Amino acid sequence: MAPSGPHPAHTPSGAMRDPGPGSPAVPATTAARPHLVTSFPHPVRWCAPRRPGPGPRPSSPGEAGNRVSIAAVRGREPPGPTAAALLTPDRKRPYLEAMVTRPRPLLALLLGGVLAVAGCGEPPRVPVADDGPAPVRTGYDATGRALGPVPADARRPNVVMVIIDTLRADALAHMPYLRSLAAQGVMLPDAVAPSSWTLPSVTSLVTGLLPSTHGADTPGDRRTLPAALTTYPEIFKRTLGYDTAGFFGGLWFSDAMGTLQGFDTRRYDFLLQGTEAHVGRWKERRRATAPHLLVLHTFEAHEPYGARNHPWPPRAGVHPLATAAAPTAGTDRWEELVGYFTDRDVRDAVRGARDREALARIVHWMQHGCEEDPRPDALARLREAYEAGAAWVDGLLRNTCSWLEAEGLLDDDTILIVTSDHGEAFGEEGLIGHGRGLQDELVRIPLVIRGPAPFRGGKIVRGPFGLIDVFPTLLDWMGMPPMQEADGRSHLAALEGSQELAEPVVCEVRAVPHTLGEDRSWVRAALRSERWRWEFRYDLGDGTVEERVTDLGAPARQATTVLAPDTPLPGALRADAVFCAAIERMRARWWAEAEQTAGRAFSLYGVNVGPLVSKRPPPCTPRPAPPR
Repeated sequence: MAPSGPHPAHTPSGAMRDPGPGSPAVPATTAARPHLVTSFPHPVRWCAPRRPGPGPRPSSPGEAGNRVSIAAVRGREPPGPTAAALLTPDRKRPYLEAMVTRPRPLLALLLGGVLAVAGCGEPPRVPVADDGPAPVRTGYDATGRALGPVPADARRPNVVMVIIDTLRADALAHMPYLRSLAAQGVMLPDAVAPSSWTLPSVTSLVTGLLPSTHGADTPGDRRTLPAALTTYPEIFKRTLGYDTAGFFGGLWFSDAMGTLQGFDTRRYDFLLQGTEAHVGRWKERRRATAPHLLVLHTFEAHEPYGARNHPWPPRAGVHPLATAAAPTAGTDRWEELVGYFTDRDVRDAVRGARDREALARIVHWMQHGCEEDPRPDALARLREAYEAGAAWVDGLLRNTCSWLEAEGLLDDDTILIVTSDHGEAFGEEGLIGHGRGLQDELVRIPLVIRGPAPFRGGKIVRGPFGLIDVFPTLLDWMGMPPMQEADGRSHLAALEGSQELAEPVVCEVRAVPHTLGEDRSWVRAALRSERWRWEFRYDLGDGTVEERVTDLGAPARQATTVLAPDTPLPGALRADAVFCAAIERMRARWWAEAEQTAGRAFSLYGVNVGPLVSKRPPPCTPRPAPPR
């Protein structure tokens, strides 16, 4: 989901299919729209037309090599050119759709803001550094077709994935049916989402890329995901011959956005309550001889919490004539917030009336209410409503799986994956909702995989496992080559028991002003292992960078350390050579971007990027672990 709070209404749409080969071409979009570039490395699409119809895709640097993303963070490649190279006018293109081949997330915020202000009446001529020949794409082309022969013994199981939006890891305690699935399969209790809200997380899941790589990570920025990006559904469809169907809860998903490219069938108004109605129609016309990839995404655990707030048949967006009155300025702040999170009529009244003052009060209280007026009783009411909603969704999950089994779409040989895209905060670190931080309550999620060995037996596999690692692991088990440019990686060996999960997981989130109540631009990037969390916080407005280290095994009051300049990392952390090395790679990337971006005379959404006032901390020099 988006960062919690007000967001646009979704529009239900019917089932749609991608035209197959030989189908009539889809008319090109007549009016190009600007795509604000807000994070590198992005597929740069300033004023680019929407995704073309069927047929060969245009050649571009992205077609030749896609991107080299955060592999440098994981130690697989040397650092690339600095972001300043972007300002060198070595090459210009009228319609630029290029995969930038090195991480440059922050300078793009500036360039995107300048271009957005300038407007896009004509195709822009954008100066771009020529980094030399694009690397050769390996594994799959931009459409998902394998570049080499498909192994004759490649497995092609049916795959069913259920994504329950806004389900934090500890919600499993209120979901007995999901626990029963874990007892039959494999549970990964330390699974981590790549971001703390829906659009970047789900896009990362289907592309295998981190948010700063694929670029769909800004609230309110409905940029089309470029066709040059390969998605895992495209690989399943075009290389393995799957019938692919994606049923999503709307809002952040649409054909125009391109997030779900590769699905033969797509719906954007899905609820688990409507599985029989929606999936049943797809079943009647699917290719019965082909294996299927079926993805079901639901907002039924999302606020407003509970069964009565998610009726079936679903309401179509906001009802401007909602029965409840919008809260007034004199309403108790906590009562206003609790009503918004637990009563759809109150929520619809606020949104339907477009009461910006009420929205601003609610968003402010989500971020500052715990500090300005702590009310444990109100937080307890929110938590209770959320947990009751999770228990209700668990029953819907049981009904959905039972129906799929009865229809022959789910059996013991089917890979069943149940997970989420992010969690929810109830006062932890002073936040309510999601999308504004990277603490465990926001990024730790349930992840259960059931199927043939090694996805069976009730195993619990501990250690960091990213949501973006799900499809790479599945492809590896199927005997298929990896998508080399992906940030996600296979952990099949860990599931088979031949190695441990030890490498830290990366997650990211950022904000720009005037979106969902934010009044500044900031970037957060974090590493999480089983023991530690390291976080990089850069505020573009005042030029401050803050690093935080959290010992996840320490008491809460002693857990987090804010590193002052010249403060070394804790000695116990430096004894973890893997985590220490990962921190240095992250620092090399993000500090370099902060230094290149800071102090430039640009205005971004009305906020000038200030000079960098913080200094890099001492390097994380590993030290030998103490003898046992």
